[in-house]
Amino acid sequence: MSEAPLILDQLYDELNQFKSLPLIPWQNATRTQLLERLKEWHTHTRRSKELLNLLQMEQLKTPALKDVDLREAETHLRKSEEILQRNIEFEKDKNARKIDLTEKITTPAMGAELEARMHRQWLALQRVQEHARIVLRKALGDVSPSRGTEGDLFKLIRTKEEEIQTIKKERDQLKREKYFGPTEKFSLTEMENDLQELLQQFAIEKHAVLDHLTEGKKKLDEYTNHHMHLENKTKKLEHLVHELTKKHVTIASVLKKERDFARKLTLEMESETASMRALYSKELLSLEDTKYGHKKETEERSLHKMALLEKRTTEQEALIKELDSLVREKERQIARMAEKMPKEERSKTEQSIRNKKTPSVQ
Repeated sequence: MSEAPLILDQLYDELNQFKSLPLIPWQNATRTQLLERLKEWHTHTRRSKELLNLLQMEQLKTPALKDVDLREAETHLRKSEEILQRNIEFEKDKNARKIDLTEKITTPAMGAELEARMHRQWLALQRVQEHARIVLRKALGDVSPSRGTEGDLFKLIRTKEEEIQTIKKERDQLKREKYFGPTEKFSLTEMENDLQELLQQFAIEKHAVLDHLTEGKKKLDEYTNHHMHLENKTKKLEHLVHELTKKHVTIASVLKKERDFARKLTLEMESETASMRALYSKELLSLEDTKYGHKKETEERSLHKMALLEKRTTEQEALIKELDSLVREKERQIARMAEKMPKEERSKTEQSIRNKKTPSVQ
């Protein structure tokens, strides 16, 4: 017996647990809250990946499940697991530091971005779970005359769904270009790396300036020769602070746009998912009505044919009985006539009857 229904129930419970996680306002979130939520997401992703692997094994046992496409959900789970594991280790290293100047900027941005990724992963798993349930219902249901039509309709629905997904990706890309502008290309990873480099340079220069200032207070006379060097360091530090401020402003604006776009896209995808679910339900009800109509029409035709056959049989039996009665009446008439005829005429009549029955030999 297939264990696919049990696996789908476990996947359904896991998705509900993810949906029931409390909402975190990322604009005011701390690094501790982010780390706890990353661990919860990582646990959910790991369990979902195990259930998806079990579902892949069930595809080998159940031929009907081979129509369910698991590639999109598998890609989401694999990438999310890598990203979450990397960010958990990164955030643990950050917690070891006493002061982090970028906490108020990177924590809300990272939380919002990863939450949008996890929501896309949840939608992909939800589509797999719903599609697998429909396929299992169809495979375990009764065989009817309209099964071929139903299979063709499911293939058509799956083809249309793939076309819709392709169009949606192209539409989202166009919306993204329209939202951010055609010339604005950015990479959050590169910007974060640049920001970390600037912060490291800033910290190095800051410590150098502080060291020079401390020594200058003690040995002011000795710092005459190093005055030009200190001035250059100070100018470089001011330039780095200016660049750091510009990077902060740029990253904050980009992350805000990314968050707004992710929220807008999430709402649209939820709306489209609900409409697609309603459409699937409508198509399934239409299939059931078609099956019932075919079955009823076949039964009516069979009953009509049986009634015609019974009528013809009755008529033929009545005709046979009538012919049988006529033959018996003729035989009685012949017997009475034979008794009334003289013996010689009777022998002549019998001889003529035998001559008529026996064909002449040429």
